[in-house]
Amino acid sequence: MIKNAAIKGTSEIQHTGEIKTGKSQALQKQEKSLKSTSRYEDTFTPSQTAQELERVKEIFNTLPDIREDRVAEIKAKLSSGDYQISAEDVAERIIIAFANR
Repeated sequence: MIKNAAIKGTSEIQHTGEIKTGKSQALQKQEKSLKSTSRYEDTFTPSQTAQELERVKEIFNTLPDIREDRVAEIKAKLSSGDYQISAEDVAERIIIAFANR
């Protein structure tokens, strides 16, 4: 709200009063009142599927990143010379790994 402004010439405004910006006090009080007396709340209830997925995710996150039993088994086979793998299998796994990037 601009009070008491006078225009001089074509490019000059002389301010002789008060300038107010923003919301009026009445509007601010009304908004505050509405917020404090609201009877409704936003609620969210995930679906059964979402709840199950969350449980699976939690279980998955507790699993170890490395399967120590499998690593020990392969180490034992490598040490004894019993671990045999074909070059074709290795090449195929490498191709699959790069294709999935």
